Amino acid sequence: MPVFGVFLSKMLSVLSLPLWYWDMMEGPDYVENSVKKYAAFMVMIAIIAGCGSFVQKYSFGTLGNNVTLKIRTLLYFNILQKNIGWFDDRDNGPSVLTSTMASDTSLINGVSTESLGP
Repeated sequence: MPVFGVFLSKMLSVLSLPLWYWDMMEGPDYVENSVKKYAAFMVMIAIIAGCGSFVQKYSFGTLGNNVTLKIRTLLYFNILQKNIGWFDDRDNGPSVLTSTMASDTSLINGVSTESLGP
């Protein structure tokens, strides 16, 4: 955004020129051409910033999905490695384990995508 601020200040400096200065330069065409030029620069900066924001959001979303998939895979693999007697406990029932897998890994997805992004 600093580059956008530079072009905005240049446009405002052209618009704040006194009328007698317009006649010394190139007349009203100087102001119109300068404003159009700086407006075009600001539109290009906005398009570049929008594309950059899209790439950033997409990248962090993909990162969060990959982290969630990896954690779910590791958790599922470790659950399958447990002794059969471990599943007899009420706290380790299939419904409890699947809801834990779904809720805990989605929390990690939210943390990885929201805290890393600006």
